[in-house]
Amino acid sequence: MDYLADPDTVNHLILIFIDNSPPEEATEPTSALVPFLQKYSDSRNKKPSVLKLELKEIREQQDLLFRFMNFLKQEGAVHVLQFCLAVEEFNDRILCPELSDSEKMMLHEEVKKIYETYCLDESIDKIRFDPFIVEEIRNIAEGPYAQVVKLQTMRCLFEAYEHVLSLLENVFTPMFCHSDEYFRQLLKGAESPARNSKMSRNTSKRGESFGISRIGSKIKGVFKSTTMEGAMLPSYGQVEGEDDMVEEAMMVLEDDSPMEAASTPSTPRNLSAWNITIPYIDFYDDDVKRERIPVFCIDVERNDRKAVGHETEHWSVYRRYLEFYVLESKLTEFHGSFPWINAALTM
Repeated sequence: MDYLADPDTVNHLILIFIDNSPPEEATEPTSALVPFLQKYSDSRNKKPSVLKLELKEIREQQDLLFRFMNFLKQEGAVHVLQFCLAVEEFNDRILCPELSDSEKMMLHEEVKKIYETYCLDESIDKIRFDPFIVEEIRNIAEGPYAQVVKLQTMRCLFEAYEHVLSLLENVFTPMFCHSDEYFRQLLKGAESPARNSKMSRNTSKRGESFGISRIGSKIKGVFKSTTMEGAMLPSYGQVEGEDDMVEEAMMVLEDDSPMEAASTPSTPRNLSAWNITIPYIDFYDDDVKRERIPVFCIDVERNDRKAVGHETEHWSVYRRYLEFYVLESKLTEFHGSFPWINAALTM
């Protein structure tokens, strides 16, 4: 740093930048690339997300840790967290200044278990480490038990722990923050009492409505080749208290003659006149998985068809969080990558 701050060095660099002559050809072989200042600084998130947690916060809250472990089980990565916890417990015991022979033997058995569980190629819980880490752990595991004290100063176990901790913090924790498990935790006890009572009163009625909706969708597939404009998309639920009205509206829209005029090329849809709001987040009872899934209630208001005799139209649909990524992929597929797509989906 002192060399870079030297005035002569600064002047020399300026002369190099403003000089138009070609640089001299290198006479020495190219040196190997090194990770210079690789971990000198961490990039800061200028716009922190409300759906962001630190691994430390998860481990400090028992209910969050339970849901995090359930998420890791679903991803087939619970052994990553188990390795982290096993190494932490091992380090707490091996850093004792005076170890008896029995303690050394127990620690040596733990090292063998760690090596066989997380380092062997045939292990189902194998974690990919650098070869030198696996080699050093193997030497300790297959050597005499008295050599286990070398792990107090060796790098291998510490670097393996740092690697796994980085996976948990930078990969699995962000994934968990966008998972259904975390949304269930956020929405626990946050449902509106009025909406809950209304939902409980309309449970049987909603079941009938879902059955009618499924039959109606099959009928629509027979008589129509394209989706009708303004019709409800297949949703996870209906608007509370309006099940019958929504079903009737769907049937009317199928046979409504102005719809044909609206779908002609002469009256294109003006999406800028559509108003989209997400008034609340609710739960949907998935009969297949037998669990409650968080869904976003999306209210749509359409005002672009008044010129052809239509009034303002309103409808609501329910969508899971992951379905917004499906929308993003379709927008990118048909319209290319635009900054406004990511900006709109992250708002």
